[in-house]
Amino acid sequence: EKGNALLALSEPYRALECYENAAGLIPDSSVISNNIGIAYQQLDENNEAELYFLEALFYDPEYVPPYINLSTHFLEIGRVTDAERIASAGLGYFPDDASLLAIHARALTAQSKIPAALENLRRAVTFNSQDAALRSSLIYSLQYVNDPSHSIISIEQKKWVEIHANSESLSKNFPNVMIPSRKLIIGYLSPDFCRHPVGYFILPIIQNHNRESFSVICYSDAKKADVQTLMLESNADKWHDTSRCSNKELLDLISFDQVDILVDLAGHTVGNRLTLFAARAAPIQISWLGYPNTTGISAIDFRISDAIADPETINKLGQCERLIRLPNGFHCYQPPENAPDVGLPPSISKGNITFGCFNNIAKISIEVIDLWSRLLLAVPGSELLLKHKSFIDSQFTDSFKMAFVVRGVAGERVRCVPAIKSFTEHLELYRQIDIALDPFPYNGTMTTFETLYMGVPVISLRGDCHAGRVGASILHHLGLEELLEDSLEGYLNIAVTLCSNIKLLSDYHANLRNRLLGSPFVDAQLFVKVLENAYRDVWHKYIEGFSI
Repeated sequence: EKGNALLALSEPYRALECYENAAGLIPDSSVISNNIGIAYQQLDENNEAELYFLEALFYDPEYVPPYINLSTHFLEIGRVTDAERIASAGLGYFPDDASLLAIHARALTAQSKIPAALENLRRAVTFNSQDAALRSSLIYSLQYVNDPSHSIISIEQKKWVEIHANSESLSKNFPNVMIPSRKLIIGYLSPDFCRHPVGYFILPIIQNHNRESFSVICYSDAKKADVQTLMLESNADKWHDTSRCSNKELLDLISFDQVDILVDLAGHTVGNRLTLFAARAAPIQISWLGYPNTTGISAIDFRISDAIADPETINKLGQCERLIRLPNGFHCYQPPENAPDVGLPPSISKGNITFGCFNNIAKISIEVIDLWSRLLLAVPGSELLLKHKSFIDSQFTDSFKMAFVVRGVAGERVRCVPAIKSFTEHLELYRQIDIALDPFPYNGTMTTFETLYMGVPVISLRGDCHAGRVGASILHHLGLEELLEDSLEGYLNIAVTLCSNIKLLSDYHANLRNRLLGSPFVDAQLFVKVLENAYRDVWHKYIEGFSI
């Protein structure tokens, strides 16, 4: 028990000492071996962690935690087929275990096996219907599915609200002084205040808030601090590590801080606190950045977007929040320091076109593979360069390539690169791409900004929901509408036509970085000023008595 307490306090060295003493007294213990594995995991000693999780399963193959921990370990290092295999083995003993079903779903998602992952998540929710995080995982995974009517997501979000939202707490009286012009306290809450797209997008916001009119408090649910975490912390007026706080403790903290506007940066993604938002933690609550859809929660008053990602004509089924449509896009991009120079289109020296996509593998659906296969067949000699950590797994990589092979594309024309630890080398890899392809129905975001910054044009399909219109938002605000299409045929035609126009392709590579640098996306002071005007506007609306 002392070892467990030390682990909870993130003191793995001391915890290990306790567990090793216990192992001397109780040899061949699955529980102790599993806990030693967790301690090594906290120390980033992955090989040792793996050995102890395996040892725990050897001692007792009917003990659930090591299946979950070992599968999670394999997922983190990209061994996705091993992660699936271990979770499947555990389900052989415990077919109704919600945690095993959830980790199995994660392993399937990491291989873009979305229908199978959804089936597991639905079963998991059936067996553990009171787990809000589990139902959020199901809702988030549905973003990868083409759902033209948006009815599937809407149904699941309504279930989430019915089961997990406490309607009795929605009509709170807050003591916040209701003076229109006073200094406002803005709270940002996220599990992703780290090296994560949200962590990168929010940093310039926190850095550039006008401290005479706004005070900034960050509530960090990040499990591990890193360099980006420290940057965020150093720029906040007040910083709370809330990763170990219960909802009640965090509610009390937000109340003590007298937050006026609380901004959720997670939505239905992993580590969210939507049950806290559903309980109305602050007078005004806003959703932004982390989740590409409505949360479905009426206690969240606003969602930040723009008129391209969320036009007036968009399907509003299940939408609860009022939309704050920012005029120049809803992202503030901070270009990386010491990025490699932009290169010429590689086809000039290679003699053949290379298409590319570095997005999450889960976004590359069968529909995407169908279209990209047609594109590769339409452009003789062309290649497709993909990057994702799952490609460290040769078994998965072979099966993934086979999806192209059965559509007539030779396997060697699809290059699959695993994750690259060096960020500079990651950016350097963009120089091997002539034309980037945005996936659908769930577009890229940070990947799209990075691609454009490295001078590579991105072709995007304009979808019928926010997740499928982020590419359109970015390209529209950069004046690159010619790279946008509404149909699969149009998307294909843009790519094929651009391949045959080496001058236009070269112009894109030469000019896209400067175009991005000259845009409102990277003008953090302007972006924050517009954002603060929006905050002030909703504060005035609150004082005037808009219905919460």
